[in-house]
Amino acid sequence: MHPEDKRIFKIGLAVSLLISAALFWLIYGFESPLQHSSNLDFLPASNAICNLLSALSLAFGFWMIQRKQKAWHKAWMLTAFFWSACFLVGYVTHHIVSPPVIFEGQGWIRPTYFVILITHIISTVIGLPFILTTFAFAFLNKFESHKKVARITFPLWQYISITGVLVYLIQILNRS
Repeated sequence: MHPEDKRIFKIGLAVSLLISAALFWLIYGFESPLQHSSNLDFLPASNAICNLLSALSLAFGFWMIQRKQKAWHKAWMLTAFFWSACFLVGYVTHHIVSPPVIFEGQGWIRPTYFVILITHIISTVIGLPFILTTFAFAFLNKFESHKKVARITFPLWQYISITGVLVYLIQILNRS
């Protein structure tokens, strides 16, 4: 990797660490005065939809670049980024205004749920600097570096999006 590429990755990593630390504090270390004061029960479902739309956008973006449709690839990847950003805003909002959700599933579903949830969280923390770096390389027209990092970014981001939907579905199916 070129020194400039390393610098770009380090910037993406630093931004990612700041975002991750802020999210961790908002979710686990911050007692919001807004908790229990708002009825935003629709947010988990809309967040899952955002994750699903991100996963679909990523798949279409991948399909377009395989067909050398660069303009469509760019449009779909920006769309995936948009839906992931919408998810993040909804996720933070939900955690600020709603009490923590306790998963009460029993039997085989409990360890399955937590494996999916924990790998989802870890993949998100690992994936964010790659996502930011991939976008930075694209916007800086460093397409060789972009392609190399995108080979790591795409499966990670796809996993994050799909497991986000799975976490929601397991929670919903467990309530029934």
